[in-house]
Amino acid sequence: IIFIFIVALFLRLLMVGVWYAMDQGERLSADADIYIGLAESLMAGQGFQLDGVPSLRRPPLYPFFIGLFLKVRPFPIGVYIAQAFLGAFSCVLLYFLGRVMFGEKAGLLAAALFSVYYLDVRQTVMVLPKILFVFFLLLHFCFLMSAQSRGSSSAYVGSGVAAGLMLLAKEVAVFYIP
Repeated sequence: IIFIFIVALFLRLLMVGVWYAMDQGERLSADADIYIGLAESLMAGQGFQLDGVPSLRRPPLYPFFIGLFLKVRPFPIGVYIAQAFLGAFSCVLLYFLGRVMFGEKAGLLAAALFSVYYLDVRQTVMVLPKILFVFFLLLHFCFLMSAQSRGSSSAYVGSGVAAGLMLLAKEVAVFYIP
């Protein structure tokens, strides 16, 4: 699993390098502009606003996450690198889930396939919440599986916190929570 983590991290950081080598590093989508606007408002102490108007268009966790990296120059490379680590660590979480649910080989196969999954590698260079959402989704399931197998109340709390953070990262999770 350490090898898979290293491969996953290498591929994601390679994507960041290729992205900058193709002179795309500063190119952002319209959705990214919304997240950045919200992040700038949060970091300026103005609350959750977009163009000076309170906004409920996006969940708050990803703008807060971006805001932590707005001071890193050149932006958005700090976000890309953090997302590379979260994406690689998601492979580790997927391994643990696969191992608990289906055995060691299934966990390794799932983690290996996810480590090279192009869409996830590509999302590393997008200022969008998918990687953060997937990370908290997998973390939620890891805590939930641990809670069910051990009966640990702290794992249930961890599962709930991870589910809450997942919901705060991407609103589509609202259909899962009930």
